[in-house]
Amino acid sequence: MRTSSRKPDGPFDPVTAWARDVVDGKITAGLTTIGAAERHLRDLKDGPKRGLHWDLNAALHVVNWYPTMLTITAGAKAGEPFHLLPPHMFATGSLFGWKRDDGRRRFRTFWFETGKGQAKSPWMAATGLYMMRFCGIPRFEGYAVAGTENQSGIVLGDAAALCRARVPDEEQTLEQYAGYQLRGTGDLTWQIEWDGSDEGLGICKFRNVSSGSSISGPRPSLVAGDEIHEWDDPSILEMWTAAIMKMPGDPLMLLGTNTPASDQIIGTEQSDYYTMVAKGEFQDDASLALICTCDEGDDPLADETVWRKALPALDITYPAANVRDEVAKAQGLPGKATTLKRLFFGFRIGVADGWIDLDLWQSSLGVLDEDELAGLPCWLGLDLSSRKDLTALSAVWERPDGHLLARIYYWTPGATIMQREKVDRAPYTQWRDKGFLVATPGPTIPKAWPAMETKRMVDRYNVVGMAYDPAQILDFEEACTEAGLNIWKYEGPNEPAGGGLMMVRHGQGWKGLDNPALLNMPTGVKALEDAILNGKLTIEKNPVTNFCSANMSLAPGANPDQKVPNRRKARGRIDGMVALIEAINGARSSITGGASAGPEIIIL
Repeated sequence: MRTSSRKPDGPFDPVTAWARDVVDGKITAGLTTIGAAERHLRDLKDGPKRGLHWDLNAALHVVNWYPTMLTITAGAKAGEPFHLLPPHMFATGSLFGWKRDDGRRRFRTFWFETGKGQAKSPWMAATGLYMMRFCGIPRFEGYAVAGTENQSGIVLGDAAALCRARVPDEEQTLEQYAGYQLRGTGDLTWQIEWDGSDEGLGICKFRNVSSGSSISGPRPSLVAGDEIHEWDDPSILEMWTAAIMKMPGDPLMLLGTNTPASDQIIGTEQSDYYTMVAKGEFQDDASLALICTCDEGDDPLADETVWRKALPALDITYPAANVRDEVAKAQGLPGKATTLKRLFFGFRIGVADGWIDLDLWQSSLGVLDEDELAGLPCWLGLDLSSRKDLTALSAVWERPDGHLLARIYYWTPGATIMQREKVDRAPYTQWRDKGFLVATPGPTIPKAWPAMETKRMVDRYNVVGMAYDPAQILDFEEACTEAGLNIWKYEGPNEPAGGGLMMVRHGQGWKGLDNPALLNMPTGVKALEDAILNGKLTIEKNPVTNFCSANMSLAPGANPDQKVPNRRKARGRIDGMVALIEAINGARSSITGGASAGPEIIIL
């Protein structure tokens, strides 16, 4: 049954009409945008069962406010009334039109991801002005937040420009007409105020804040977070999210972004979550997500018809000619093509100095079947640390057909986890809480933790051997003894074997190339690359492993086929990848043990 966009004898519903046109294919849209539209139509039918209802009059009030009160200040439409672009109209109507049974607005968070240049910042600026002056919120506090002072100033600068522009069909500016007061001059405006004392609302403020700014006890009614893909400190987003969640009434967090690269951890994790919300794979009735990107299989460098999926403002406020110029430049510049596909068309690629194409890396990620692992030969790889790095223990099983299955365990010092979150720009506490890594008590990682896990692995699986970085290995050996695990060191194919777990040294950098008693890093890197390129590797999904992979770059030697991890140029921790290379190298090697220690038999 089709959902009508017009009630009998009622006003036209542009929000529902847009959603229906997207679902029906009348509007070019990607799968995540279609998912958001389907969710709206589905909730019109099923929402009342969850205490949700659609207030069309509230939606129309705010949608009509923009062109009634605001004038566009820059671009192709400068001087015209601020008519919302269709996706912006859908988002605005949804944010203010969906209500709960108690009368409060349904949504507290909005994730808005599009290609570059789609008017996200002006829309957030306009929405801040609306909420401050026309929503009746006592002592309104609005914050334009970004990773740097310049970025946070963009939203507030747009808001100031809107205030200085003339109200459509009026002689006064918005500043004069609505009573806004601007603090600062020109592009240096740092705060906008409105005195609502006559209406019992007190002084209302909208200001800009960078990630490094200190705010004492914020009570935000609005947080407008811009350029989330550029944020590098997870604590900032957590702080503002917590501030919004503790507020009564109808606070709202707007998060605007381009598609993040895979090494932009904060943006990537948020985008992954809100993609699931948009597609209906995860139900979060307090969050709205609108993600305008091209789909897997689209080729925007060759097919202009898919551009509008990620660029809904195309040829409305954003000229298609601009995009054509960028595409033409990218045809002969692979590096620019990668950046263009991410920033303009929503493909999550483009890690600078990345060691592997992101699509290839993601093709190797999967879920392991625990029952399958029990009887397969297994190699371990160990990269130890003490205070700052991660300790990583990898396990690689090999199927009879040569396909490798990999899992990586991680430990990090618990006492310093908060400080290292900021330094490493990684959400360690979230990963800890979700079980992706273990935070050990104290400021160091006792070797007993990886030793006990190694013993568990040896007791449970068919472990052939362990490849290890010699650094700090003596402490690990002592921990193994205390854990009751027998180990012996491989000294070469002609040296006698020992009893227990075979330990094989793995050279780091260029060490061990001609030593038969060592595994070497160039061979391990090639084994890893070959396994991924040939579809012979499945790595268990873990965001910590993605983090390590995104940080890794490779340094070539005199022979271009030989490469090693470049720790100097690494963007962060790569310990998980080092451990993975070691284990794969062991699995692909011919090492099975030393020479027989039994009696020598001579046949004459």
